[in-house]
Amino acid sequence: MRAIFRLVAAYDALHHFLAPRWPSAALDGRVNLLCVLSQEPRGVAVSDLSDRLLVTRQNVSAVARSRERKLVRRVVDKEDRRVRRIAITDGGAASATPSCPSTSTGSATS
Repeated sequence: MRAIFRLVAAYDALHHFLAPRWPSAALDGRVNLLCVLSQEPRGVAVSDLSDRLLVTRQNVSAVARSRERKLVRRVVDKEDRRVRRIAITDGGAASATPSCPSTSTGSATS
Protein backbone atom coordinates (compact mmCIF):
# COMPACT_ATOMS: atom_id res chain seq x y z
CA MET A 1 0.00 0.00 0.00
CA ARG A 2 2.87 2.35 0.79
CA ALA A 3 4.20 1.91 -2.75
CA ILE A 4 0.88 3.05 -4.21
CA PHE A 5 0.90 6.21 -2.09
CA ARG A 6 4.47 6.92 -3.18
CA LEU A 7 3.50 6.42 -6.81
CA VAL A 8 0.58 8.84 -6.45
CA ALA A 9 2.82 11.37 -4.71
CA ALA A 10 5.41 11.04 -7.50
CA TYR A 11 2.71 11.58 -10.14
CA ASP A 12 1.45 14.67 -8.31
CA ALA A 13 4.96 16.08 -8.01
CA LEU A 14 5.65 15.43 -11.70
CA HIS A 15 2.34 16.98 -12.72
CA HIS A 16 2.95 20.09 -10.60
CA PHE A 17 6.46 20.41 -12.04
CA LEU A 18 5.40 19.96 -15.69
CA ALA A 19 2.08 21.83 -15.75
CA PRO A 20 3.54 25.37 -15.63
CA ARG A 21 6.34 24.50 -18.04
CA TRP A 22 4.26 22.47 -20.51
CA PRO A 23 0.67 23.66 -20.08
CA SER A 24 -0.68 22.75 -23.50
CA ALA A 25 0.28 19.10 -23.11
CA ALA A 26 -1.24 18.45 -19.69
CA LEU A 27 0.21 14.94 -19.88
CA ASP A 28 -2.13 14.16 -22.79
CA GLY A 29 -1.33 10.91 -24.62
CA ARG A 30 -2.07 12.38 -28.04
CA VAL A 31 0.41 15.18 -27.49
CA ASN A 32 2.94 12.67 -26.19
CA LEU A 33 2.46 10.66 -29.40
CA LEU A 34 3.26 13.71 -31.53
CA CYS A 35 6.27 14.58 -29.37
CA VAL A 36 7.73 11.10 -29.75
CA LEU A 37 7.09 11.09 -33.49
CA SER A 38 8.58 14.55 -33.96
CA GLN A 39 11.92 13.10 -32.80
CA GLU A 40 11.77 10.16 -35.23
CA PRO A 41 11.68 11.24 -38.90
CA ARG A 42 11.39 7.64 -40.21
CA GLY A 43 8.44 6.97 -37.95
CA VAL A 44 8.10 4.46 -35.13
CA ALA A 45 6.69 0.93 -35.17
CA VAL A 46 3.31 0.69 -33.44
CA SER A 47 4.68 -1.80 -30.89
CA ASP A 48 7.60 0.53 -30.05
CA LEU A 49 5.22 3.48 -29.67
CA SER A 50 3.02 1.52 -27.30
CA ASP A 51 6.06 0.64 -25.19
CA ARG A 52 7.30 4.25 -25.11
CA LEU A 53 3.90 5.72 -24.28
CA LEU A 54 2.94 2.94 -21.83
CA VAL A 55 -0.31 2.18 -23.66
CA THR A 56 -1.60 -0.74 -25.71
CA ARG A 57 -0.92 -1.17 -29.42
CA GLN A 58 -4.66 -0.87 -29.97
CA ASN A 59 -4.64 2.53 -28.27
CA VAL A 60 -1.79 3.76 -30.50
CA SER A 61 -3.57 2.46 -33.60
CA ALA A 62 -6.84 4.11 -32.61
CA VAL A 63 -5.20 7.49 -31.96
CA ALA A 64 -3.26 7.21 -35.22
CA ARG A 65 -6.41 6.31 -37.16
CA SER A 66 -8.35 9.22 -35.74
CA ARG A 67 -5.58 11.68 -36.65
CA GLU A 68 -4.02 9.89 -39.58
CA ARG A 69 -4.76 12.23 -42.45
CA LYS A 70 -3.88 15.45 -40.63
CA LEU A 71 -1.16 14.80 -38.06
CA VAL A 72 0.29 11.33 -38.59
CA ARG A 73 0.46 8.76 -41.36
CA ARG A 74 1.08 5.04 -41.60
CA VAL A 75 4.11 3.91 -43.55
CA VAL A 76 5.52 0.50 -44.44
CA ASP A 77 8.97 -0.20 -42.99
CA LYS A 78 11.51 -0.27 -45.81
CA GLU A 79 13.53 -3.07 -44.19
CA ASP A 80 10.63 -5.28 -43.06
CA ARG A 81 7.43 -4.88 -45.06
CA ARG A 82 5.44 -6.65 -42.34
CA VAL A 83 6.07 -3.75 -39.96
CA ARG A 84 3.87 -0.68 -40.04
CA ARG A 85 5.26 2.58 -38.72
CA ILE A 86 3.48 5.71 -37.63
CA ALA A 87 5.19 8.86 -38.93
CA ILE A 88 4.42 12.50 -38.29
CA THR A 89 3.17 14.73 -41.11
CA ASP A 90 4.21 18.35 -41.65
CA GLY A 91 0.96 19.41 -40.01
CA GLY A 92 1.64 17.12 -37.06
CA ALA A 93 5.17 18.49 -36.69
CA ALA A 94 3.81 22.03 -36.64
CA SER A 95 1.29 21.05 -33.95
CA ALA A 96 3.88 19.21 -31.86
CA THR A 97 6.55 21.91 -31.87
CA PRO A 98 4.90 24.34 -29.41
CA SER A 99 3.61 21.52 -27.17
CA CYS A 100 6.73 19.40 -26.75
CA PRO A 101 9.35 20.12 -24.15
CA SER A 102 12.72 21.15 -25.44
CA THR A 103 15.04 18.29 -26.29
CA SER A 104 18.15 20.43 -26.31
CA THR A 105 21.08 19.39 -24.18
CA GLY A 106 21.26 22.79 -22.48
CA SER A 107 20.45 23.60 -18.91
CA ALA A 108 17.14 22.34 -17.56
CA THR A 109 16.49 25.57 -15.71
CA SER A 110 14.97 28.62 -17.35
